[in-house]
Amino acid sequence: MSTRSDLVLNRLTETAAEQKATEIYFFPGQVPFLRIYGQIMPLVKEEILALSLIEEITDSLLNPFEKKKLEEERHLIIVKEVGKIGSLEARFTYEKGQLSLSFKILSRGLEDLEKAGKGYRLTAHLYKFEQYGVPQYRRRIVIIGIRKDLGLEFKVPAPTTADKHITAKQALEEPPISPSAFNNELTRMSNIVIERLKHIPPGENAWYEGIPEHLKLNVKKAKMSQIYKRLHPDKPSYTITGSGGGGTHGYHWSENRALTNRERARIQTFPDDFVFTGSKEKVRKQIGMAVPPKAAQVIIEAVFKTFAGIHYDWVQPKLTNGNGNGQNPLFSF
Repeated sequence: MSTRSDLVLNRLTETAAEQKATEIYFFPGQVPFLRIYGQIMPLVKEEILALSLIEEITDSLLNPFEKKKLEEERHLIIVKEVGKIGSLEARFTYEKGQLSLSFKILSRGLEDLEKAGKGYRLTAHLYKFEQYGVPQYRRRIVIIGIRKDLGLEFKVPAPTTADKHITAKQALEEPPISPSAFNNELTRMSNIVIERLKHIPPGENAWYEGIPEHLKLNVKKAKMSQIYKRLHPDKPSYTITGSGGGGTHGYHWSENRALTNRERARIQTFPDDFVFTGSKEKVRKQIGMAVPPKAAQVIIEAVFKTFAGIHYDWVQPKLTNGNGNGQNPLFSF
């Protein structure tokens, strides 16, 4: 038996498909919105969305692990397969204590790309970059399109480090970073932050139970898991980001300090002779927003081999366009 949330979600996704929308927005206290050909349009005939309904929809879409992750980080993205529509990217975000939800209809974008020009054969895949030689848990959807008249099909290259991830310690110490390396300046930190870090073990964050009371953060709701989180030396780094306030710079596993931009660049697999320009924060953004070169290399080499007719190991793509190709899994990242 369908629940109220199922009925609402099915009706709105069907409406979005009929109107060729690419995104759906759910904000509490407002009617749903669609993005159609770049324009945001309200569905004026729909009822105003109650926060309780958005919470019901969220509860029906997420498994226990994802619910816990959303509660901790206050933001979550998953990809689901929904009926005839195909792949939906769902974004859950807490803003000012209230939950909002949006859907991007990935299959709509794929269909448009497939029909562009002479037509393209697309291969879309959610890559786990730690499986491709990157010392970091980082997930990104990459779409490769080849003109249909060429008669070629791109295959997703098989992971190169699926069973043996490169660790944060290996990334930063093999070889050691030269003291004269560019973009290697330290971040100034207050005494209280340094004292707090002294009580946080490798792999733990600001919510670690062993932190003395006077050093704990006075935060009740937005307990993001990356706040003052130390790297673990024997695991890949968590995702390097390009922005964020205090506590989001990434922290060394044993030294009581934030990572330098050069260390972040190492984790992103940039060579030490690659020089970033601009202010310290602008450099941080450039690094955090980049696709790791090592992962890009694996994908681009597979593109070259496809055109050259050279065989390489490959795996099935894990994203579909609604036309019955590929798998039907659920991802979260």
